[in-house]
Amino acid sequence: MCLCDMAACMVELFRGVIALENENGKLVVTKEGKQVLPFEYGDARQLNQKVWELRRAADPSIADILFDGGVFFLGVRYAYVLDSMGKKKNKELVAAVGKYGRYLFDSGGNLVAFIPDYYPLFVLDNEFLVSSVVTGEDSKVKVYDMRGSLLAVGSQKKAIKEARRLKKMLGCI
Repeated sequence: MCLCDMAACMVELFRGVIALENENGKLVVTKEGKQVLPFEYGDARQLNQKVWELRRAADPSIADILFDGGVFFLGVRYAYVLDSMGKKKNKELVAAVGKYGRYLFDSGGNLVAFIPDYYPLFVLDNEFLVSSVVTGEDSKVKVYDMRGSLLAVGSQKKAIKEARRLKKMLGCI
């Protein structure tokens, strides 16, 4: 919620955590009157009810992620909520795109996995992370477990089938 008047703008991020416009027109994140993040921000975007992406004022190509529980992750290119597919769709993960790949967090700010590529990624049946690799006419996927361990590579149908087989064989199901 943004409360603005001619003097200042305030965005309530979470209970007691606000982004308040300072005298320079930049947002500063505070809790109980004390600054909690070390940067000024030019933009704040809510990813879901528990996660915000804050774009730095000095360098808009860098964002910081703030989670409801007070956890923050600094210095990413951008962040987004992963799409979920399949029968089970209740696991919501936030991807923070960094220099070497994607860091995946649950909504509480807990690091779930690191995926070392930038291909489109989605959650399948709350069981796998599937990364679509398209190179020319050859299309394949990489299938990871929910901790980011690579299980299979190949056509989508074959790779998912192999990942399920491997996971079952290892006793992870």
